[in-house]
Amino acid sequence: MDGFGKMAGEYTLSSGVIPAGQADALCAEAPPLVPGQEAKGTTKDLPDTFHGSCAEGAKGPDRIYAVEIAEASRARFVLETPGFDGVLHLHKGCPGPGPEIGCNDDFGNNKRAMIQAELQPGSYTLVVDG
Repeated sequence: MDGFGKMAGEYTLSSGVIPAGQADALCAEAPPLVPGQEAKGTTKDLPDTFHGSCAEGAKGPDRIYAVEIAEASRARFVLETPGFDGVLHLHKGCPGPGPEIGCNDDFGNNKRAMIQAELQPGSYTLVVDG
């Protein structure tokens, strides 16, 4: 690691590995989100497979959804979790090889999360996490 000019300091670097076959299989089975329709579900008894960049890595059970964008769009995803402190993270493609677009764990309070993003056409994965 290198600093910029004379700037230097302490940092924390985190990494993780998800077997590609496991991630791809989960993403292939992800139900689609339909714009304008609510999706209800649970993360109970699900594995902790994917992690976000916020909420200390979002290391709780995951429920994933496929998001298909046909044309350049402004998207907003709002999660309400009355029973736990939920987290949302959005990825281009399947989490892991695809970049994270956004991560949020508290929108107004710790029972709501929201991601707003301008998305280009393509496939995305939205993760509901704990």
